[in-house]
Amino acid sequence: MSAIVNSPLPDIPLPLLQSFFSYYLPAKPRYPDYAALTDGVTGRRITVARLRNDSLRLGLGIQRLLTLPGPQQTVAVIYSPNTVDFAQIFFGCQAVKVVTSLANASYTASELAHQLRDGEPSIAFVHPSIYDAYLGAIKLLESEGKSSPKLFWAVPRSEVPRELLEGAKSYEVLLVDEAAVLNFEVADAISNPGSVGRLYPCLQAQVVDEDLKPAKVGEPGELCLKGPTVMKGYWRNEEATKASFTPDGWYRSGDIAHIDSKGHIYIVDRLKELIKYKGFQVPPADLEKLLLTHPKVGDVAVIGIHSREFATELPRAYVVPAASMNMMNAKERDELSHELVTWVEENVANHKRLRGGCILIDTIPKSAAGKILRKQLRAMAKAEQDEAYRGTLGAKL
Repeated sequence: MSAIVNSPLPDIPLPLLQSFFSYYLPAKPRYPDYAALTDGVTGRRITVARLRNDSLRLGLGIQRLLTLPGPQQTVAVIYSPNTVDFAQIFFGCQAVKVVTSLANASYTASELAHQLRDGEPSIAFVHPSIYDAYLGAIKLLESEGKSSPKLFWAVPRSEVPRELLEGAKSYEVLLVDEAAVLNFEVADAISNPGSVGRLYPCLQAQVVDEDLKPAKVGEPGELCLKGPTVMKGYWRNEEATKASFTPDGWYRSGDIAHIDSKGHIYIVDRLKELIKYKGFQVPPADLEKLLLTHPKVGDVAVIGIHSREFATELPRAYVVPAASMNMMNAKERDELSHELVTWVEENVANHKRLRGGCILIDTIPKSAAGKILRKQLRAMAKAEQDEAYRGTLGAKL
């Protein structure tokens, strides 16, 4: 008699291989307005459609924060009791195929340390109510010379105790704008990390070099677009229209990109100087003109730096003090940087604030013609950010 036992019931057809996220939260759910989750204590309710949308927003934010290298290569740990936010964080990780390690909320510090040691997560979502055990686990790992994951609270900001607000931020800061989700394809996020997606119907794109000639497949250049959704030009501004289109009618986006053989588009830099903060446009010249009126500023250049945390560009000023840098100690430099950031905040609209900081330098890099070499400043800022990010992953809490 065979030792293999089969079910007495007939086999059932299994679903086609797909991601966990796509299976449970399809793009077109049968009942989008049904409650997917309801908090039994507070009555907070999230519909199926809202859960999918917000999970995608979170997934995109995680993807941008960690610059995911590929499918199933990044680990996140969720250490929280069962809550509405727990589910949203879990599905957000699944949307971009982050390996998700679920830690039992009743774990002691040593038990949690074992799971962290085994999984080596890059990012952790922790409920404030059990933070002490998490902190104990981190101390155990640090004693072994291991690095700590990037910490986010697994609850909305309004539920984070005041004394913990400075230690980490709520997972809500990772949520990208609603508009970003419209072009998001889960399959693309899984197989093509870093891509902004492919073109919608009726649109065309090409990448051109500095002479506006087509670049080779895979080579970076300026992304140009054509299609019925592209504007025809600027109202009563022929000069701006001419500058924004190629002679044969392609709209120049100002983004440096490359397109792979399957049509996935990857944005790698900005050609234009305009800074985009959460959908708002910030002309660097406006801030530079303002800062040059400050008596303590000798010269200045403003650029946008990409924020992994907020998934947007942040205005940053590089300032040459009117007084010699050699005459200032570290404390005086910090005080001047803070003074200028505060002063700008008091004199501009909210979206133009120097959220990227104010850095004091000896000289502003410029061409022989006096043009600010913003590319050099962006490279400098990126190097600083990369170094700071590596330090964050290994930082001690």
